[in-house]
Amino acid sequence: MMRAQQERDGWPWGKLLWGLMGVFVVSGVLFQPLRADSTGESESESMASPDEIEERTEVEPEIPEDWQPLEHPELGFRVNFPPGQLRESIEPVETSLGMLEMYILGLEGDDKVYGVIVADFPDFFEVIPRETRFDGAIAGVLTNVRQRLVQDRQVALSGYPGRILLYEGQDGLIYQHHVYWVETRLYQTIAAVPAQFPQRQRAEFFESARPFFQSFSLTE
Repeated sequence: MMRAQQERDGWPWGKLLWGLMGVFVVSGVLFQPLRADSTGESESESMASPDEIEERTEVEPEIPEDWQPLEHPELGFRVNFPPGQLRESIEPVETSLGMLEMYILGLEGDDKVYGVIVADFPDFFEVIPRETRFDGAIAGVLTNVRQRLVQDRQVALSGYPGRILLYEGQDGLIYQHHVYWVETRLYQTIAAVPAQFPQRQRAEFFESARPFFQSFSLTE
C-alpha cells in the first residue's frame, strides 16, 4: 500500500477544511439535537425509519487501474484515491471536550476534492446515544451548508451506522459527504466539485467518485 506525503508543518487544505471544523465546535453543539429551522425540515423528516437503513454491500468495488490504494492500520481503514498527490496532516482542534486531533488525508486537483477525516473522541462518548452523536456531527457539517440537495440517507458500514449527505457548501462546492460512527471514532469521507460546473459535469464527477466511497472499508 502506498503512503501519503506527510506535512509536518500542516498543509493548506483550503476547500477541504472549510466548515468541517464545525464538527468539533465548542458550546456543546454535540449534545444538542438539530433544530428544524437549521435544515429546512423537521427532525422526523430528516431521519429515515430503521427499516430504511441501507447496509453497504461488502463487495469488491471495481477500481480503475490507475487509482492508488492506501491503508492506515493505526486508524483502521483502507481506501482508494484517483491519481494525484495525496497529502496527510494531523490538525489539533480546541473543543469544549479539550484538545482533539483530526487526521486528514486528502487530494485536491482540477478544482475537485477527495478527503478522509478521522477523529477519536473521549471514551465517555460511547454512552451517548448514536442519534445524539450524529445530530452533533451533522450540525457541525451544517456550518458550511448553503442548501441541502437531497434528504440524508442512513447507511451502515460493517454494521456501524452512517449518514450520507449531499449539499452545496458556502464555499461554492457541491459535497457528497459520508459520516460513520465506529464506537468513539468518527470517520468522514468526502468528494466535492465546484457548484459552478454544469449539472451534467457534476453528475459525471460523482459517478467517477463511486470507487472512492465504495473502497472505503474498516480493517480492524
